[in-house]
Amino acid sequence: MRHPEYRSFEYKFRDQRFYEDYYSLYSIGWEYWSESKKYYHDCRVATERQCVFQYTVSGEGILEYNRKKYRMKPGQAFLIERPGQYKYYRAKDASHWEIQFISFNLASLKIWRDITEQFGHIVEIPKNSAVLLYWNKIYEIALKDEMDSFFLASGYAYQFMMNLYETLNAETKKHSTSGIVQNCVNLIQTEYMNSVSLDYLAGECGVSVSYLSKLFRQSLQMSPIQYLNQHRIEIACSLLLRGNMRVEDVAHEVGFPDHNYFIKAFKKAMGASPRAYREKEFSRVVDNQKIDLQVTPSEISQEDNAIEKKELEEK
Repeated sequence: MRHPEYRSFEYKFRDQRFYEDYYSLYSIGWEYWSESKKYYHDCRVATERQCVFQYTVSGEGILEYNRKKYRMKPGQAFLIERPGQYKYYRAKDASHWEIQFISFNLASLKIWRDITEQFGHIVEIPKNSAVLLYWNKIYEIALKDEMDSFFLASGYAYQFMMNLYETLNAETKKHSTSGIVQNCVNLIQTEYMNSVSLDYLAGECGVSVSYLSKLFRQSLQMSPIQYLNQHRIEIACSLLLRGNMRVEDVAHEVGFPDHNYFIKAFKKAMGASPRAYREKEFSRVVDNQKIDLQVTPSEISQEDNAIEKKELEEK
């Protein structure tokens, strides 16, 4: 492969003000940012409104949004808007960040948001994908100085976004179950004891909330939050039988900050309150003899008793 020609181009056509509702190319470039060069973009202070696609060819960069930092590695691209709550820059511990980018005017915003809502702001894209092959075509035209009209730039912008959608749709179908859903399951199983929200799970998986929920239901017939609560209840059952932990301590241990909500969720899932479940399971049949293991009053808080009493009175 020949060494790339690193250049960037920005387009402002004389007649584009008459066609503000048309998609149009704003800029395109291939750049290499080494340790000796400063590379930093804060989209909060951007003056031009654009939709930006940026692909990592080699090296690594950082994208910040929603108060989190995401490492952009080779084969990954981000889809963002300027101005917006985004920052991106070369990773401090990376020797360089080689990038390919393309941006579009504000008229592209609706279709752009449709794409990011479905696939997320960070996506995996193979080198030989249709969208990158089409990017190469546009870049070659830019290098030859043949992007000479607004209508030509508009046509290329529309075709790029169609290729982007088709590529992401094909990749999602290929990896949806084994990739995104499994990643979400792994996150839940390792972080269930923390404050885990649907927004957090979707962000970590690099997809939108609605798309993650759709994939999860297709694969596991439940929502991510339902799976989270189910996993928490399973861990809680083990803790209840393992020792003398108070119910509110078990609730906190498995990630339920609200003690009352934990009791209700547990009862709905297991058909009994945590206290009743423990007492029932402590009754074992060994060698045809029933052994009752009594739970001491100290193991149950006064709050537990009050909640249990209220539930019985409501029946």
